[in-house]
Amino acid sequence: MKKLSEKQRLRHRSVLLKSRMPSARTSSSLSPRVHRSIVEAWFEDRVEDVICIGAPYLPPNRLCLKDNLENTLDFLYDWRNSFRSLDPNSSKRQSWVTPSRRKNGLNSISRYYDFSKIEYTSTAVALILTAEYDRIRTILESVPPAINLRDWNKDTLTKLYEIGFFENIGHLTDIESQMITHGDLKTMRILSGRNSNDLAEVSSCISELSKFLEAGGNIISTLEIVTNNALSEAMINVAKWAYPDDHEFKHRHVGKWWITASADRCNKELTIVIFDQGASIPVTFPKKTWSTTTNDLLKKIISNQPKFDFANDGSYILGALDPGNSSTNQRHRGLGLPEMKEVIDLLGDGSLVIHSRGGVCKYDPVNKFSRKSVDKSIGGTLIEWTLKF
Repeated sequence: MKKLSEKQRLRHRSVLLKSRMPSARTSSSLSPRVHRSIVEAWFEDRVEDVICIGAPYLPPNRLCLKDNLENTLDFLYDWRNSFRSLDPNSSKRQSWVTPSRRKNGLNSISRYYDFSKIEYTSTAVALILTAEYDRIRTILESVPPAINLRDWNKDTLTKLYEIGFFENIGHLTDIESQMITHGDLKTMRILSGRNSNDLAEVSSCISELSKFLEAGGNIISTLEIVTNNALSEAMINVAKWAYPDDHEFKHRHVGKWWITASADRCNKELTIVIFDQGASIPVTFPKKTWSTTTNDLLKKIISNQPKFDFANDGSYILGALDPGNSSTNQRHRGLGLPEMKEVIDLLGDGSLVIHSRGGVCKYDPVNKFSRKSVDKSIGGTLIEWTLKF
C-alpha cells in the first residue's frame, strides 16, 4: 500500500476530526450511520443547545384522521411506543438527555420527532397529542423537550397554542381566559377530568360557544340542553367504564378524558372533540348484554374469522350506537353516543365520527352510517361531534 505523505496524513486527520464534531444546525446526515447536529431543545424551564446523535424521525406532513388516517395512526402508534416508561411493566425512569462528559460540553439526545415538518394538524390530532403529553407529564413528572420550536409551522403552532397545548406541557403558565376568539371562530382550550364533578366548566364553555353562534330563536336554549345532556352522559360513561380494573393496558394511563370545542359563526357550526385513553369500545362493548336488534345486526356484520386483530372494531362501534345497549343492562344508561346522533337528527345537519381502537364509525343524516377498521389503534376512543344549523 502506498504511504501517505505528511501533508496527506494531516488532511486525512482533519477530515476525521470534522466528521466527529457536531455539524451545523441545518446540516443533513454525514453518512448512512452517523448523523450529528446541534438542535435547540425547549424544556419546561429553559432552552438549550444539545447534540442530536441520530437522524430525526419524520412525522407525516399532514396529521389528520379524516384524509390521512393510516399515516397519522402509524405516527401516533410509533411516537407513543417510543416512551419506554409508559410500559406498565417498566421500572425505568425515562431520561430525555445524556449529560456531556466534557466540562462545559453540550448535553445530547439520541433522536427526536421533527415536528417542524408538520404542515397541518387537525384539532382532533392536536387533542390526542396534548393528552399524550399530559399523560407523560403526569406519570413521569416531565415531558420531552420540544426541538427547534422556532422552526415549527406557524399554522401548527397557532392551532396548538389556541387549544392550550403549551400550557399542558408546561411551557406556558395557565392563561386566565378559557376561550380564544379570532373573528368568526371561537375556540375552547382543552379541559380534562376524571369524573362527573369536572363537567361544570365544560357545560359553561359549551353554553358560551352556543351563544357565540347567534343562532336566534329558541334553538340556542334547546341546543344547550340536549348537547349538555349528551355530553354529560358520554363523559360519565368514560369516567365509569373506560378504565376497567380487569383490563390489561398496553400503556400506563391516568384515568382521564380530554375535551376541546370550537364555534364557527360564519358556517353556523359547533364542533366538540372528546378523547380518552381507555380500553376502547371494541373491548368493553362485547362484554355487554345486547338488545335483540343489536344482536341480530352484529350477527350479520361481525366476522368469525377476522383478517386482522381489529377487523371487527368498526362493527362494535356501530352496535354501541343502539340506545338500548349499556353495561348495566338498563335502557336509560349508555345513551351518550345515541343521544349525540339524535341531536344531529334534530338539527337536520352535522356529523358524528367515532374512532375507537382500530375502528371508525361515521354518521350523518344524508349518508347515514359507514364503518371501517384499520390495523393500528388510536390509543383509546375519540369522538368528533359536529352540529350545523
